[in-house]
Amino acid sequence: MTDKELLAGELHRRAKWMAIDCYTFFRVRHDGLENHEAGKGASELEVGGGNFLMMTALMNVLGLAAKVHLWLTAPDEFATEADQAAVREAKKRVAKEIPDLKTTVKSGWTEWRVPRVGDCNEERAFKKLVGAVRGAIDLGVPEDKAIEVWKTFRNPLTHMAWPEGSVAVDQLPGGPASAEMQARSSGPPPFRFLPENGIWQCNVDRLTMVMMSIVEWVCKQIEACADDDRVKKAVGWITGQEKES
Repeated sequence: MTDKELLAGELHRRAKWMAIDCYTFFRVRHDGLENHEAGKGASELEVGGGNFLMMTALMNVLGLAAKVHLWLTAPDEFATEADQAAVREAKKRVAKEIPDLKTTVKSGWTEWRVPRVGDCNEERAFKKLVGAVRGAIDLGVPEDKAIEVWKTFRNPLTHMAWPEGSVAVDQLPGGPASAEMQARSSGPPPFRFLPENGIWQCNVDRLTMVMMSIVEWVCKQIEACADDDRVKKAVGWITGQEKES
């Protein structure tokens, strides 16, 4: 197996498992939640629609796809061992020359963390992906609003278990097959700004339907990449071999 096949395979495999889990929520809702409520047994919990779990999973997949794309287009954005050494040296120098700052950092209210090998700025990676796929896939996000969208959904969901925007799902007529056809062929894009509320909304059903198209688009970029070294480094990163070496 070539490095390109390995990288595309890893991305596709991870994204597919997330996407089919999200699709399960879509199917359950369009099969009729009342059918599942009737058989809940002794549980006192209501049956949810999966909105937030879908949003969390899909943003994780978007983040992974964005970082793979970044390896292909701007590999210098990722931290290396040399970057680690530079930060450690800078921290020592600051602690020696400005000792008051060392006390501030140790107080716990702020930090200057040494990057891990393979770290990158996820917000910039997402922005770059949004701009790149815009001609092929309509996410509903202008490139200059991509970081705002990332901060609205990914960060607060990950750290505070609640998004700052609206997370919506479809309730379409005609059963799961018909609903899927409608979600894929009509209606607004996955993300849209609601001016009357001043917030972003994500329809996670529609994002689920386009997720594998985004992944397939990135896989095509992998196949077309002329720089074998970039692909090789991306393979090391996604498989964890880079951290072990």
